[in-house]
Amino acid sequence: MALLEVKTLLATIAREFRLEVLPTSINSYGDSLVSLRPLDEVWVKVTPRSATRKVAAA
Repeated sequence: MALLEVKTLLATIAREFRLEVLPTSINSYGDSLVSLRPLDEVWVKVTPRSATRKVAAA
């Protein structure tokens, strides 16, 4: 149940904000035996989407 909630929360955040993975996080290789997860933390830059885009979409 928690994984479904995380996906819903991430989709809600992505609708309101632009998420950009910082270059220092791209080179962290993950473990691919069971699932793809990064070895270290992944740093993300969060910026609000422009207000004009919201008006145009509505």
